[in-house]
Amino acid sequence: MSSLPSRLRLFGPIALLLLILVAVSLAIPRSASADSVVYVKGGDVWLAEPDGGGQFRVTSTGGYSYASQSENGVIVAAKENRIHRISRGGTVEAELPTIVQSSDWHGPFEPQISPDGKTVAYEFYRTYGGDITRGTAYIDARDGSVVGELQTGWSFPAWIDNDRTMQSGSPNALAADVIIRGKNEPNNQGTPWFTHPDAGGVRDGDITRTGDKLAFVAGDSDQFLTVYRRIGELGVDVPEYCYHYGEATGGKFRSPSFSPDGSSLAWEEGDGIYIGPIPDFAGGCSMPEIEGPLVIPGGTFPDWGPGDVPAPRNPSLAPARRQKLRAALKGGLLLRATDIPAGTKVTAAITKATARKAGLGRKPVTVARGTTGTSSTVRLAFTKSAARKLAKLRGVPLKVTAAGNGVRAGLGLTLRR
Repeated sequence: MSSLPSRLRLFGPIALLLLILVAVSLAIPRSASADSVVYVKGGDVWLAEPDGGGQFRVTSTGGYSYASQSENGVIVAAKENRIHRISRGGTVEAELPTIVQSSDWHGPFEPQISPDGKTVAYEFYRTYGGDITRGTAYIDARDGSVVGELQTGWSFPAWIDNDRTMQSGSPNALAADVIIRGKNEPNNQGTPWFTHPDAGGVRDGDITRTGDKLAFVAGDSDQFLTVYRRIGELGVDVPEYCYHYGEATGGKFRSPSFSPDGSSLAWEEGDGIYIGPIPDFAGGCSMPEIEGPLVIPGGTFPDWGPGDVPAPRNPSLAPARRQKLRAALKGGLLLRATDIPAGTKVTAAITKATARKAGLGRKPVTVARGTTGTSSTVRLAFTKSAARKLAKLRGVPLKVTAAGNGVRAGLGLTLRR
């Protein structure tokens, strides 16, 4: 190319550099379309289309630090010392335990769910006697049970397929930057792959589903984003360095993630998520003609997947069926909830006039409560005192409200004898 976009660069005086392969004996230390981008913003999990449109807030409780998605749309996200499995509509389907159960253990960081949605790999580190041990752990995405052994030394897991991850971030000067490990491999095993000293070491990487392209954060202070073309056998032949980004907003790059077809790359800088094109590389390395623009301001930790962004919510409440006053007071008020996430609180209140008439005070009173579940029907149970006194009236006007999980919906109805 006659000229390069301002942030795209090549290391050294030649276009393509040979990478240095570290010897296997030294690699492992003795001590152990319809695509969407899921990301975290303001402590909550979001989904957006690759052009930044259709932004959909998946959660609203806060406290989330990282999220990823499988090819079949399952989302996992880190919250405190657990990993939540979340539906695309925002329902927390499971709270998965991790090894982080004491002050010596830290994490979970960067949980990555396998393409089939069955296994979660996450990063951790442990402090003991002044030493820090980093590594990767695997758990079953259904119940959080441990899969295989803890794998120490490398972290930043990125799934190659449903059984293997690419891990990066050299644990010492004698180890390879990048290693391949099976989820069931013992801690002292793995396939050291390559290192890139001219880039200042690479870490925090991603690989396309076909394994033909790779991208990593690089440099001694995360100041580069490097892109590679795979040549030869995965895990054996050294990839070919093609180009890198520099001059990140805020000074650092983080969390590269390829599109499902490998034609684009998302990553994080200080002001949000950027997305740029990746050349074909079929005939060799080449440079993209344009830089990646800022697409999702304020977004962090992008993870690109083939799932859709849900349609905007239109939350509503309606009577599930015709109900008489005394039947509802005894068995609960049945309502139909639409586009309201599971776990949302629903209340029914009476006005101060009805409260005075029933002998329940002189202020509006909440008389029934319920919580939405996985079905569309929610049951509101009346308090014993309210049910006893409201049963004396001929009719009870109610103001029903669903609030929480990022939604709010209301309904007015009157129960009659």
